Amino acid sequence: RIVSKYPEAFAQMSRIAGTASAPSDGPSLMRQRSGVSIQQVKAEVAVFTAADFGIEERPTMGDPEMRKRVQQEVERLTGMANVKAFFKELSRTVAFVERGGDPRVLQTSLNLRLTGNPGTGKTTVARLIGRYLYAHGVLPRDTFVERNAL
Repeated sequence: RIVSKYPEAFAQMSRIAGTASAPSDGPSLMRQRSGVSIQQVKAEVAVFTAADFGIEERPTMGDPEMRKRVQQEVERLTGMANVKAFFKELSRTVAFVERGGDPRVLQTSLNLRLTGNPGTGKTTVARLIGRYLYAHGVLPRDTFVERNAL
């Protein structure tokens, strides 16, 4: 990790003054030159990461930028407390899986039936649910298919 972070510290070598007169058939003494201080390298080495132990850190599921945008859209919805509660619960479930929980928790059936009068936001909420699930990494692609019940 340190070698990859400070390649110049391990790549640049120069002869020590006074070794030019040494015989050419023997090994020459080399010294490293770097702009990185030894205290800085010591500070980096003092902190262990998961990669130091061969453990992969789990990336966040989905796209964090898209998560923010979708979350802002959810917050802009007027009323719809039950819909907002659904999104909060889904966020908590995704956070649980990101922290090391069982990913099968997210592999449940999300068949929904949205009912209501015309103009109440059923299609808007359905599209938002699809984008939300994709942004949180639950769905593999961002496609929304509208179906008519007739």
